Amino acid sequence: MMPVLALNPRPGEAVLDLCASPGSKTTQIAEFLGTEGLIVANERSRKRCNLLTANIQRHRSNAAIVVNHDGRHMPRLSGDFGYDAVLVDAPCTGSGTTRKNPEVWRQWRPSGGLGLQGLQFSLLNKAADLTRLGGRIVYSTCSLDPVENEEVVCRILQSRPDLELEEVGDYLPEVEIQDGLTSWPRIDDDLNIFQKMSDLSEEDEFDVSILKRCKRVSGHKMNAGGFFIALFRKQGELSSKNGLQDVDIRVPEDGNQASRPIDSIESDWFSREFGGSNVSLWRRGKKISIGTARMMEAWSRPTIVSGGRASVEGERWRPLRVMQVGCDVSEYRGSRPSRIVESGVGFSRALAPKKILKMRDSDVVELLEGNAIEVDSIQTEITKISGGWLASYTNDFDPLPIWVGQKLTAMASEHERICRLEFLRRASDI
Repeated sequence: MMPVLALNPRPGEAVLDLCASPGSKTTQIAEFLGTEGLIVANERSRKRCNLLTANIQRHRSNAAIVVNHDGRHMPRLSGDFGYDAVLVDAPCTGSGTTRKNPEVWRQWRPSGGLGLQGLQFSLLNKAADLTRLGGRIVYSTCSLDPVENEEVVCRILQSRPDLELEEVGDYLPEVEIQDGLTSWPRIDDDLNIFQKMSDLSEEDEFDVSILKRCKRVSGHKMNAGGFFIALFRKQGELSSKNGLQDVDIRVPEDGNQASRPIDSIESDWFSREFGGSNVSLWRRGKKISIGTARMMEAWSRPTIVSGGRASVEGERWRPLRVMQVGCDVSEYRGSRPSRIVESGVGFSRALAPKKILKMRDSDVVELLEGNAIEVDSIQTEITKISGGWLASYTNDFDPLPIWVGQKLTAMASEHERICRLEFLRRASDI
């Protein structure tokens, strides 16, 4: 999607999606990062955090952390630096989505944008606080109202001399775009003009021509929805002018259910039983997930708080309220991990090579169709196998989670089985 293209995330970077749910842009950012870096996906609503987590797990990215904060009060990333890039896809009236949702237009009022502008400005201002020197910020909405778009950009540039508005059109080469507006009226719900943009700019001697660096997408020209995008560069220092001070800060330790790196005993057991390499594994309750080296760095380093006047010791997530770390790959049953779960199969060749068994494609098709097959279908020299394993078949596909009991069955959702079956049939013409 266009805001992520404008943000241009790169492998190894730390990226914040400040208004992330339901997660489509988060997963797109994760595609850019690959298995390196870190994407912190924030959502204010606890309920929507569950939806965000589910969508990220479906994507199977190990670079994402889900956190639960009001974006206006988002804590800093650990260390004495900020995010490399921040996406603010702000809440808006959605007036650019009227082609797919006509009801939005019937309910639209000018006061809607005016009512949201304070929130939008606060989110963008917090994003600037959290960005490192030289970092990038993308502000976007699916609204066509300049009060929610150019006027927010105008306000932030007037209040933050450490931000520079950059040309964003270069990142959207195949999109039919228009320059940002340089004049517009403010109107009330009776469509009466009560203020003009020229009045606002003349007060502060603001050069409105710079707003042409913002870009608009008109839905009728692209056969899509309307959109607004602005790209900023952080040019000022992130740290406080006064530096760290002796301030009494009490931040609770992470709870027992918080994600933490697995300890040396768990790591040794995992490597011995599953045969995998030493990777970034985390445990939360009975779940084990895989993360990135950048996550470990974020967890272990101190965090600057109180407006840069104090710091909180590392080896904890707080003050971040972390709901999910990385991609779930295994789960505990009793005192040890039992198997590689469906969401973790993309990492299984490196994580659990000792748990992979070779099977014929025809037998895998039987499993994917929901049938149970005989255990002797497995091609292995191991005499006794039981419990959770992985079936390897066509090399281009991730191994299939299976359960070995009296018979052999697939441990995958119906959706997963249908997709794998279709891909396999297309590849092998079975």
